[in-house]
Amino acid sequence: MVKRLLAVPAAAAMVIALAVPVAAAQPSMSTDSLVIQDTVDCGGGLTFDLHLEGRYAITDFGGALKVIAGVAGSASGSNGAVVRFEHHWTETYDLVAGTVTATGTGYNSWAVATGVQARDHGRVVVDLADGTFIFAAGAFELLSSGVDPVALTCQMLDEAA
Repeated sequence: MVKRLLAVPAAAAMVIALAVPVAAAQPSMSTDSLVIQDTVDCGGGLTFDLHLEGRYAITDFGGALKVIAGVAGSASGSNGAVVRFEHHWTETYDLVAGTVTATGTGYNSWAVATGVQARDHGRVVVDLADGTFIFAAGAFELLSSGVDPVALTCQMLDEAA
C-alpha cells in the first residue's frame, strides 16, 4: 500500500513525461500537493493509521522533465508505537535518452521509541523502457531489492512496542 502510495508523484510524472512533446519552447512548471490517509492491517491484530502529506513540482524543459518531490508523515500503530516518514527526492526524465535519474532520499523512516531507521538514499539512473538500473551510487538496497514498505513499517511498529 505504502509503496503504491509513495509512487503517486512518480507515476504522475511518468504519464506526463510520455505525453509531453519533445520540442517545448519555454520551460514550464506546475506544482501540486497530496494528502493520503488510510488504515493498514498488518495482521495479528496490529494495525496502523497512515498519514502522509506531500508536495511536488514538475518542470518541462522540452526533452527533459524534472520532478522535485517531498513526502512526510507518520504511521501510528494500534500498539502505541509510531513510525515517522520523510522522503525528499528529485527525478529527471531524459526523454531523448530514455532514462530517469533519481537523487535524494527515496525512503526514510524511523521508529520514534527505538530510533531504528530504514533509509534509501543516493543516485540511480534507470532505463524508462524496462526499469533496469543503469547506474546506482549510495544505499538503495531497500526498495530496489523488493522490500515491501508496508511489511517493513509493520515490522518496525511491532518491534518498537
